Amino acid sequence: MIISLEDAKKIDKDISQSDLDALEVMIRSTTHNPFLDASVRNTGFFVSTGDTLNFNNDHGIKYLRTGDTVMLADTRTPDSNGKPINDGLYQVESVNGNTVTLQKPIDLFNEEHLNGLLAKVSYPADVIAGVKKLIEYNVKTADNIGIKSRTIARMSETYVDVNAGDNINGYPSAMLSFLKRYTKLRW
Repeated sequence: MIISLEDAKKIDKDISQSDLDALEVMIRSTTHNPFLDASVRNTGFFVSTGDTLNFNNDHGIKYLRTGDTVMLADTRTPDSNGKPINDGLYQVESVNGNTVTLQKPIDLFNEEHLNGLLAKVSYPADVIAGVKKLIEYNVKTADNIGIKSRTIARMSETYVDVNAGDNINGYPSAMLSFLKRYTKLRW
């Protein structure tokens, strides 16, 4: 996760974990960047009890900490729809030697994944700051969506008219400029 729910609630008391997850998916899909830390990764694991990963060694995973976000992928083992199984982002609950336990509720397929990959997801400080600004923007503009001009007594307010060309995923494109340096080409 980019920021914790507790930190987000300091900005917006009504935000939920699903809102934060949606922001994270939006940022990852807009940039085509998984933000993986190449030094904290390991391959080949056995899943037991639906949330515990057992590795042959602790290379890479010894640098994981409780609360870290990790990405799992097993690109060579497809499910019945042809999609990779156990693919997604998860939070680390604990690390003990060669064993990594993920926070529930999850239910991974209990089997050996020789081609499976676990990698730590790490977001730069400016991406974290940008997400906080996006949350602040949601708080400030939630009541003003659709209003272009308002006059009460002698006070007049005019809001920027944002059309389809000026916004990305509901945010003004200028607010997402912090992502430009992390955008990768999609082949």
